[in-house]
Amino acid sequence: MPSTVDPGRPGETAATSPAAGPADGDPPSTTVAAEDYRLREGGLGGDVYFVSPTGNIHCRLGDWTVAAAGCQAKGAPVPPGGEKECAGNEIYPASSLSRGYLLYPDRARPICFNQGYLGAPNAKKLPYNSSVAANGYTCTSRVEGVTCLTAAGAHGFFMSTQALRSW
Repeated sequence: MPSTVDPGRPGETAATSPAAGPADGDPPSTTVAAEDYRLREGGLGGDVYFVSPTGNIHCRLGDWTVAAAGCQAKGAPVPPGGEKECAGNEIYPASSLSRGYLLYPDRARPICFNQGYLGAPNAKKLPYNSSVAANGYTCTSRVEGVTCLTAAGAHGFFMSTQALRSW
């Protein structure tokens, strides 16, 4: 049975408009079972995959040798700090790249992708006001976008197709 929690957003300092990210007055989220989002076929191991209800944001909470979580979206703006990497090249122009973050225990790294690196074909939608926790990370889906945090909550990111930021 799901439990109700408020994962909080320690360290957030950005504005709280819907384009900037979730507000402090957001309703609590319902924690879903990570096992329901874990894909084991095709050698995917213990990774947890989900997609936002709109299908725009694809995320993975990784069970890799160096565990990391992350999200990416094709229509998102370039994340702050990712301008050089997201400039594109002759093979992959900037307009072809999806944008997002990789989250490590000590930082959130802005990054652009030329493929569905954080997605999986059979990923389930994580409903709004729901959180999933696995492999040392927690991500919460809201109408405004997706927020992911490290276990300690000291680092994380927010992303939507309108705004990205990290702390």
